[in-house]
Amino acid sequence: MTFNATEIVNGGGNIDADPLFVGGPTGTWTQNAAYDAKTFQSTLTDAKATWEPGQLKGKLLQPDTEGKLQYAIVANGANSVTIWGKCAAPLNGKTYRINDCHLQANSPCIDAGAKLAGVTNDLDGAPRPVDGNKDGNALPDIGAFEYAAPNAAAGK
Repeated sequence: MTFNATEIVNGGGNIDADPLFVGGPTGTWTQNAAYDAKTFQSTLTDAKATWEPGQLKGKLLQPDTEGKLQYAIVANGANSVTIWGKCAAPLNGKTYRINDCHLQANSPCIDAGAKLAGVTNDLDGAPRPVDGNKDGNALPDIGAFEYAAPNAAAGK
């Protein structure tokens, strides 16, 4: 597949709709972030959270919903999140959002992408493409993660 400059500038092939990401939890920080310069990671705490350890790894953290910054989550405990980078802003009492960019079942991005040579897996390592909308034609989804409908088979 080739693109010309007009297609890229004019948004050729894009979808002008809500991608319908899965989303994620929100809450309020109960402490400021603790930064570890040796690992280049920050740990943030919400004492009221009840996450399963490891369930947030790979998702994105928006540490202050009034801002636009997001950080990759590398680990989490029951009430703490560890991210890549230095999060030095005072966050105690601020509202956060955890973003999961996987697609919902009714997303317009399912099977709406273009096949790219050599791309056989998504960021989770799942096979790509998968016939997510079950129309008999496996096309990649738009985005980093391939939607896997129940009983969807790779390449079918």
